[in-house]
Amino acid sequence: MALLALVVVIALVRRLEIPASRIGAQLEQTASPRVSQRGASVLGLDEGFQRGRDPGLTALEKDQLALSNAKNKIQIGVFAMNNYDLDLSAPGFSSSGLIWVIWEEPLEAFMRAQNLRIQDIIQPVNLLESGASESFAKATGEPQRIGDSRFKQVFNYHGRFKIDQLHLRRFPFNSLTLPLIFEARDPTGGLDYTNARLLPDTGGSGLGQLKDINGWINEGWSVAEFRQSYDSTFGNMEIAPPRQFSQVVFEAIYRTSTWGSFWRLIQPLAVVLLMLTLVAKVDRKEWETRVGAPTTVVLTLIFLQQEYRGSVPIMPSLTFLDKLYIFAYLVSLATFVLSIWSCRRDYLAVNTIADPVLRSAELRRLDRIDALFAPITILSALIFTLLAWSF
Repeated sequence: MALLALVVVIALVRRLEIPASRIGAQLEQTASPRVSQRGASVLGLDEGFQRGRDPGLTALEKDQLALSNAKNKIQIGVFAMNNYDLDLSAPGFSSSGLIWVIWEEPLEAFMRAQNLRIQDIIQPVNLLESGASESFAKATGEPQRIGDSRFKQVFNYHGRFKIDQLHLRRFPFNSLTLPLIFEARDPTGGLDYTNARLLPDTGGSGLGQLKDINGWINEGWSVAEFRQSYDSTFGNMEIAPPRQFSQVVFEAIYRTSTWGSFWRLIQPLAVVLLMLTLVAKVDRKEWETRVGAPTTVVLTLIFLQQEYRGSVPIMPSLTFLDKLYIFAYLVSLATFVLSIWSCRRDYLAVNTIADPVLRSAELRRLDRIDALFAPITILSALIFTLLAWSF
């Protein structure tokens, strides 16, 4: 049974090692162009990563018409040179790279009239903190005229950003996205969703050579426009809520190393559980060992669990690994109860049953229960693992 369980677990881990794919306030998809540079799909690791609500085909067709009628179309490109300092307990990450913004003559005239710069309009939404010695985005030069009616400006950015969508239901086998979210701010009015649309530069955006983060495997990136609705007027009493603004979201996509997570977090737990199932093989005469082993295992489980829980935030639901630890605690309790009951029955059989036949029958029954404990526990572990992964 132990060998069968090991084979099943290794087969599942090998399957998970295939590259994965995916492509308040309310976030909704738009009809503008989008791109996602990812690999093939893998079972379970891409769930919950569809950013924004799907408005439906009819709404997207209407949005396509609204896009063509928008007064101001602003193109944004993001090239993340370096992603680093990932902290899931915050959760947040640091990033640096290039941002370029391309806008048209009507917006340029509007900014000149209002004494605004493009960086006053295009703002990061999930910025936690900028660099200590510089602002979030530093222009590489003055705005450049492109052709007769368009302008372009490039910025170096550096800051720390919040991870707004963190899904750890299947931790430690999980994916995550590191987002850079830019929104059209409306400092003077007239730059809401109907008048100003942010369009992603799907051809020029991407990741640089320093995209890798220790302990995580990069799976690519995606960029798209979304419509953000706020149930607030932000002090403008002339407009009824909700207020809607255009957003461009650039996401670098990562996942954990399946083999690394297995050997670092799952394998110690499996070894402890396997050792616990062998307690029933100890002679009942050694009752001190049988009763004391589950207690030692519980202390070991607490130590192992605290070690990994320190690296992830407190979630409203249990992770996959949390569920495995719950099962381990239940097995520890069952082993403790079985040890007390079995040793007690053995003592009574030897000391109170005078009939040798009845005594021998009772001892054989206890032997059968001890022999069945390990295979039943291993089979239950396999079933529980599948259920914990599915629900």
